Amino acid sequence: MKANSERTKHCLLCDHKTFNFTEGTKCGLTNQYPNFGHKCNSIKWGQNLQHEIKDINTEVFKTREKRNKVFIKLTFSILGGTALLIFSFKMAGLLYGVDHSIFNIHGASDLFRLPLIIFYLSTVVYGYGFPSFIRYLQEYNVNKKKKENLDQLLAIYNKEYTINIQPPKDKYEINYESDVKMF
Repeated sequence: MKANSERTKHCLLCDHKTFNFTEGTKCGLTNQYPNFGHKCNSIKWGQNLQHEIKDINTEVFKTREKRNKVFIKLTFSILGGTALLIFSFKMAGLLYGVDHSIFNIHGASDLFRLPLIIFYLSTVVYGYGFPSFIRYLQEYNVNKKKKENLDQLLAIYNKEYTINIQPPKDKYEINYESDVKMF
């Protein structure tokens, strides 16, 4: 019998869980795949639950920390790209709206390519902010879904938690301090 993915979500939080790569997640008490209806009666809350809560909520916290930087980067790329785009159109209007006989000097043809170069540069500036914004949206949606799934699973067992996450004091440190209280 194969494991049901809905049931193994319960096992991921339980301290009785056993796992190997060939068989997957099994109950450590019965050495069987999870076999229960709505919820497991012999689930044991402990380190696995604490670890999962800390991991998921820390990822949500990190994603929220990135939000302001991402939106500032996106705003400046849109404003900068728009300014360069308007500048290239104004320059093209000035250059192409005048008598070309006054540009009979060497290198005048390069001057007429300048608005096109600035136009291409504006598209590059537009593209600077969007990849980080798209990556932020993807991370936000994935982490939000993980947190919702965890909260729904804990609601089945009438468990709630509070977590206090402290960002690292040194910007080169990667470990976030967190304190979980279950009730």
